[in-house]
Amino acid sequence: MEVVAGLIELKPDFNIALNKWKSYVQSNIEEALESIKNEGIEIESWFHLELDGKNYLLTYTRCEDFERSQNITAQSTLNIDQVHKTFKECWGRGIKAEAIFELNNEHFND
Repeated sequence: MEVVAGLIELKPDFNIALNKWKSYVQSNIEEALESIKNEGIEIESWFHLELDGKNYLLTYTRCEDFERSQNITAQSTLNIDQVHKTFKECWGRGIKAEAIFELNNEHFND
């Protein structure tokens, strides 16, 4: 599994686009799950934060192959992926985070 995280700066006046995207995903959860399954994604998480007066998204993804998942998304005809592409128009620069380690309890027996 590949783990990818990043910080994406949001452009000014991002609020409407963020709320539309968030609302669409929450209202179409089955389609969202279909999309990440198609992309080989096990976990996809998004967080909004404000830092020094600027707004950012923090993203975390655990998947089989990140580059492959991005290619599948780019060619997807699912509405949810089109909504995501539209939302990306309010993104500024992005910074990829380096994974140091990831711990989980899946390998432990109780």
